[in-house]
Amino acid sequence: QPVLELSTRTVVGYEALVRWQHPTRGLLMPGTFLPLLEERELIAQFGAALVEQAARFLASGPADSTWVSLNVSANQLGDSEFADRVLSAIGRYQLSPQRLVVELTEASLVAPNTRVRHELTELRNAGVPILLDDFGTGVSPLSYLRDLPVSGVKLDMSFVAGIPEDPAGAR
Repeated sequence: QPVLELSTRTVVGYEALVRWQHPTRGLLMPGTFLPLLEERELIAQFGAALVEQAARFLASGPADSTWVSLNVSANQLGDSEFADRVLSAIGRYQLSPQRLVVELTEASLVAPNTRVRHELTELRNAGVPILLDDFGTGVSPLSYLRDLPVSGVKLDMSFVAGIPEDPAGAR
């Protein structure tokens, strides 16, 4: 899915949205099949393929400033190999680290562990931006923004929906 710079209406990046075109059930959304991959411990292989595909896409043509963001689960980060896979793909395709963006949902941070924090720190130290996605929907305290090596947050739509029409939201 392209991400546009609104003032110029130019594509500045992409968010890799995973879908499965099932032969009989049609287009399946991630919530339908990702839990099964997690349950069968295939999510790390799936994530590795996604990283490879995103890096290959970036190397094949978009402008050097274009980026791709990848949604990553805490289980993928905690496998001790995710950061190595990302950094290897960056090196193999000779990409700037800022061109692969890792997005981690706030919900997956409810019980952070040291392995996840280590992987995030390794990626951030290498120049890979880390975003906390869907912020405002979970129960994470604001201290996560200070304690985790994140570059930014993406507020959940439900958190900001209706603000222009809500007099209380203008305060």
